[in-house]
Amino acid sequence: MDFTKLLPPEIFSEIFQWLHLSSVELARVDPSLDERGIQQLWWPVLSQVCRYWREVVLASPFLWSYLPRIDLTEHPLSNALSPKEQLDAITGLVTRAQTTALHVDIVFDYQDIYIHHPSKALTYLLSCSNQWGGLSITAPPEIIETLLELVQGQLSRLESLKLMLLADDAPSYEPRMPLNNAPMLKNVTIKGGILSRDYRLSLDTRSLECLQDEVGTFTRSITPTPGFEFSKLTHLEILSDHGILAVDWDDTFRLTLPALKSLKYKFFNVFDRGKMLLMYLMAPLLEHLAVSTSGFPNIATVLISMNERTSSGLPLTSLHIGDISGFSSDDSEGMEMVLRQFPDLETLEVDVHHQGLISALSDSIQGPNSRQAFSFVPRLKKLTLRNGNLDYVNAASVAKLVKERCECSAVPGCARKNQTSSMFELSIHVNGYYRETPGFGNETMFEVCLGVRPTKLEPWYDEKRVLQSAYAEATQSIYIAGFLAHDDDLDEQQSSSAYKDTLGLIERVAERYNSAELVDFLATNVNIRLITMAYFLRKDHPDTSKNPNSRYRQIIRLLRAARQDILDRLKDLSFQWIWESSSDNIRIRYVHSTDEMRTDPERFANAILGITKDLWVLDNF
Repeated sequence: MDFTKLLPPEIFSEIFQWLHLSSVELARVDPSLDERGIQQLWWPVLSQVCRYWREVVLASPFLWSYLPRIDLTEHPLSNALSPKEQLDAITGLVTRAQTTALHVDIVFDYQDIYIHHPSKALTYLLSCSNQWGGLSITAPPEIIETLLELVQGQLSRLESLKLMLLADDAPSYEPRMPLNNAPMLKNVTIKGGILSRDYRLSLDTRSLECLQDEVGTFTRSITPTPGFEFSKLTHLEILSDHGILAVDWDDTFRLTLPALKSLKYKFFNVFDRGKMLLMYLMAPLLEHLAVSTSGFPNIATVLISMNERTSSGLPLTSLHIGDISGFSSDDSEGMEMVLRQFPDLETLEVDVHHQGLISALSDSIQGPNSRQAFSFVPRLKKLTLRNGNLDYVNAASVAKLVKERCECSAVPGCARKNQTSSMFELSIHVNGYYRETPGFGNETMFEVCLGVRPTKLEPWYDEKRVLQSAYAEATQSIYIAGFLAHDDDLDEQQSSSAYKDTLGLIERVAERYNSAELVDFLATNVNIRLITMAYFLRKDHPDTSKNPNSRYRQIIRLLRAARQDILDRLKDLSFQWIWESSSDNIRIRYVHSTDEMRTDPERFANAILGITKDLWVLDNF
C-alpha cells in the first residue's frame, strides 16, 4: 500500500516546496534553458513518480516559478532548444506558475550580444516582468543597464536581486543601471571582478533590508532613494579582496544606518589608501560586527571611535575580529581596549589571540554579597580562538580560563550558578583550508597545521611525561606521506624510500602501542595523522585496504584499540577537550560537565580520538 496517498495534497505541496528551496540553496546553480536543463527541474522529476504526485505537482504553482536560466551565450555544441521550443518551454512554465512570483536568471556573454534584439523567449519573459519576484543577471554593466531600462517601472513585485558584474572592454560612457522603481526590493547581492571603470546603480532602497556587496558598489556607486537612504537596512556585508572599498569622504561626514543590526566588513586595501567606511559609520542598533582588514594600523582606535559616536554606545552582542594587520599577536592592550567598550558581548571570535587576552578573560572580582563576577566582558558565553597555535600560549592560562569561565556554575558564589543557558563555550580553531567534506580524511588535510594539542590542555596532563618516541616521529613523517599521496605516479610513490619508511613507521607505532601509553599517543596528535593516512591508503589503494594485513587495516585496528582505552578511562582521566570539524575549519572544543556529548560515551570517545565526521572510517567501527 502506498501510504503517501493518505497525505493530503496540501502537505505534499509544502514538502515539495521545502525540497525545492533546499536544492536551490545547496546547488546555487539553476538549470539552463536547454533540453538537459529542463530535465533537471523539480517538476518533471516529481511528476513521474506516480499519478497522484503528478496531480499534486500540477496543482503547485510554486514549483513552476523557478525558471531555467536563459543563457544568450552562443554554444555551437550545446543542447540549446530552438527559438520556438524555448518560447514554448517558458510560456508553459509561466502559465503553470499562475500568479506566483517568478524567479528569473539571465546570463549574457560580454561579446557580440545584441540586447536590443532579444530572443522570443526573453521578449516574452520581459513582458512578464511585473510578476518577477527574484532576478539574477550575469553580464557586463552596460548590458545590465540596457536590460533594466527595458523593465523600468515594471518591477513592482521584485524582492530579490543578484548582479554578477562581468569585466569587459571599457565603453566611452559610465553605465547607469536604473532600479529605482522596485518598492518591494528587500535583498540585493552584487558580485564581480575588478572593473575597468566606474558605474552607477540607482537602487530603490525603500524596503531594502539586506545588502551583500563584493565590488565596492555600496561606498562608490549606489544612489539610494531620496528620503529612504538605507533606512530599513538591517544586514550589510561588504567583502572585497580587490582594495576598492576605501572611501575619501570629508572627516565631518557621517553615514547613518539607523536600522542596521549586522555588519560584516572584509576589506584588504591593496591598491589605494583611502579611509575605511567604519570611520564614518553610525549604527545605533548594531548587534553583530565582523571585521577583517589590512592597511589600517589603528583599527583599535577606529572601533573605539565608532562606539563613542553612539551616545549610549553600540549594543554589540557578537564580535568577530578577523585577520587584521593592525592587531599583532602581542597587541593585548589594543585588543583589551576594544573589548572593554562592549560589556554586553556574548559571542567573541578572534583570528589572532595571545596570553594577555586569555588572562584578562579569566580575571574575576568579588561582587556584592561575595558573589563572583567578571570585570572583562562579563556576559560572554562563547569564545572562539581562530588560526592560533597553542604551542605558543601558556596552557596554564587556558586552564585558568576554563576553570573561571567554562565551569563557573561549579564555583561557589558564581553569578551564573544554576543558569545552564549561560554556560561558557570555548573552542580553538586549527589553521586549515576549505574542504569539500568535514573530517580529517581529505585531500587537503595534510596541509593543516596541528600545533594545537588538546591533550596538553587537560588538567591531569603532565608535561614531563612526554616521550620522544615513535608517536612524535610519526606525527611528522605521516605529513610527508600525505604529500606523496598526491603524486600522479603511484608506482613511483610506493617505491620511494620516504613512503616505505613511513609505512614502516606506522607498523612500529602499531606494535609499540599499549593502553599504558594512551596519553602519550594522544598528546602527539599521531591519532589525527593516522586517520589522514588511512584515508589516503583507502582512496589510492582500495583493493589492498580490504586485506586484513594491509597498513589500512592495521591503522583501523590501532584506532579501535585507542578508542576502547579512552572508553575504559573516561572516569579517571575526565577528558575535557574534543576534536570537531566542518568543511571550513578544524577545531577543538571544551566539553563542560553538562554537555550532551557526555551522555553518549562512544560518541564522546570518537570525538576525543578525532573521528567525528569521517563516515568512511566510522563504517569500520
